[in-house]
Amino acid sequence: MPYPFPKASVANKILQNLENLPPVDAYQNRISNAGAQLGSARCEYKGASKMNNDLFEKATRLNETLFEQFSKAAEMQMDAFRRYADVTMEQAQKVSEVRDMEGLKAVTGDQAETLKSLSEQFSNDWKAWQDYFNETREQVRKVFEKAPEPDATPAKTTPKAAK
Repeated sequence: MPYPFPKASVANKILQNLENLPPVDAYQNRISNAGAQLGSARCEYKGASKMNNDLFEKATRLNETLFEQFSKAAEMQMDAFRRYADVTMEQAQKVSEVRDMEGLKAVTGDQAETLKSLSEQFSNDWKAWQDYFNETREQVRKVFEKAPEPDATPAKTTPKAAK
């Protein structure tokens, strides 16, 4: 089958196209630029991955901190409940043992002392709760401030008021 165009014109067009091609160096530059862009994309991926890891680490530390602080709060509440329940039971027992006027005078005198000690206990409990809230605020602030140091584990202190 004969070629529809003269062979010489096709060859000339091919030669012209080859002459118009950019030099090999231009392709090498394009390849190195593509490699640089790929490296940049890898860095961005690593950066996003690092941000995700940081976020999960902070969330984990926050959960641990909140769990620890809520445990302390529950312990403080139970201790206070036990103390006040003990005082209530003692007072109820003393009142139930009153048989005469002298017994009533003794219980009334005891109640004045009990109220004084309860007032001191309320003050101590209030201070313990203030310390707890300050400690909790500080622990939560540390979670968002920086990563924990491996050797710097906070000492577990539970503020307990005296009986």
